[in-house]
Amino acid sequence: GILFCVASLGVGHSRAAFRVMWRDASNHLSPNAGWPEAAMAGALECRLGGPRAYQGQVTDGVWLGDGSADLDASDIRRSLQLYLIMLGLAVCLILVVALLGGHML
Repeated sequence: GILFCVASLGVGHSRAAFRVMWRDASNHLSPNAGWPEAAMAGALECRLGGPRAYQGQVTDGVWLGDGSADLDASDIRRSLQLYLIMLGLAVCLILVVALLGGHML
C-alpha cells in the first residue's frame, strides 16, 4: 500500500491514496489485499471492490475509495502505469536491502 502511495506522486493523487488506504484498508475482507487496493482507489480517485460474483454467487463486498466505480480504458491505463512504477520501486527497495543486508548485521 505504501509503495502505491509513493508511486502515485507522479501519476496519481498521493494524498488521496494515503488517506483512502488508511481509512478503508481494514474494511476489506482480506487483511493483506485491502492496503494496496485502497491505495490504488485513492490514487486513481475511484471506487474499487463492491459486490462481486464468485462461481455464480454474488458476494457483498465493501467499496474502497470515494470516486466513481464506472471505470474506462483510460483508468485501466493509469492503474497499469501506477502498478509498473510501484513494481520498479519495490525492485529498487529489494536491491538496496539485499546490497546493504550484509552490512546492516
